[in-house]
Amino acid sequence: MMLPFLTVLIAIWSLWKGRRRAVIGWWLATLLIYIAWCAYHMTEVLGLSF
Repeated sequence: MMLPFLTVLIAIWSLWKGRRRAVIGWWLATLLIYIAWCAYHMTEVLGLSF
């Protein structure tokens, strides 16, 4: 799960450089990563041992 942190850091760096469109793009990429991660982990079977 390092990828979202990396994309947020790139977005912050782009914001610091004054590139607004790049910031929005990186935030959308981060959002898509989180949605894919949640969809994968919230639909898999929870392997608990009883």
